[in-house]
Amino acid sequence: TDVEREALTPAALMHKVLLKAGKLPPDTTSTLVPVDEEEDWEGMPEEVAARARRGSRVKKLSQALSDLVFFKATPMDNVERSLQTAKPWECTSFSELKIARIIREDPHTLCLVMSLQMGRVYPKGTRIASDNYNPQPMWNVGVHMVALNFQTNDFPLRLNQARFTQNGTCGYVLKPSCMWGGARMKEVAPCYLKTKVISGRYLSNRPLSLLVSAAITGLAADTTDFQQSPAVKKNGFNPVWDHCFMFRLESVPLALLTLRVSAKESRGLTDLFEASIPLPALRQGYRTVPLQPLQFGLGVPPPTTPVP
Repeated sequence: TDVEREALTPAALMHKVLLKAGKLPPDTTSTLVPVDEEEDWEGMPEEVAARARRGSRVKKLSQALSDLVFFKATPMDNVERSLQTAKPWECTSFSELKIARIIREDPHTLCLVMSLQMGRVYPKGTRIASDNYNPQPMWNVGVHMVALNFQTNDFPLRLNQARFTQNGTCGYVLKPSCMWGGARMKEVAPCYLKTKVISGRYLSNRPLSLLVSAAITGLAADTTDFQQSPAVKKNGFNPVWDHCFMFRLESVPLALLTLRVSAKESRGLTDLFEASIPLPALRQGYRTVPLQPLQFGLGVPPPTTPVP
């Protein structure tokens, strides 16, 4: 209805706390709602997984709590069926394994469903080291909330931090218009990104041999391995690379550029500094990019890399 649509506008929801949980149907005496979150059995001992699978798929909910819930927790057993029934006040929680399977099988339909309702992904329970999965495939299909383990500052978490540097780091980034669903869902014209890394400054006061590498993270067609520049020998303070990188992109709004500075040593490369930048935030011209240290005790902070 018009009232329900009005309630979901950003202006109407500003300064409000929205609860997501099970919600009891109106005019019912039941206190049971379905459980929408799934556990990940992969990697668990078989007897533990079997016992967990036999657990109840419903839970009790008080009417008082149900009345406070805004986003109704809704299981998704069939993506095609959800495309016909999805409502904007519903939210489905996916394990990382389940959504990875759906993305492999039918990413387009899932993207359409995510334009009609809310979605959330959470790490599998067997990540005992608190490491993270790559959030980019979930962003590519329009999932709204991609939960990560903030205890581990690995590359997926750094990508997440870079993604939300947009929009004043407020924690909210609008989806690109090509993912809004319906008639607006369309292909984006491909383009090329050319960037030249000129030099670094204040990287280290040690005589390190440094190189810079660059990669794109985005759609599967855009995601690349790291391209490397030649190493500048024994100059950790102000190495000059003057090296160009070229990338072909299918979708600029979803892509991030990562720059990484590494030390070339006899035992291989040691990654020292990194910066990831959402491509919609890039501008033409000469820019200085602050780098985040990946190691400690390297020299003079904070390092920067000029990029045109």
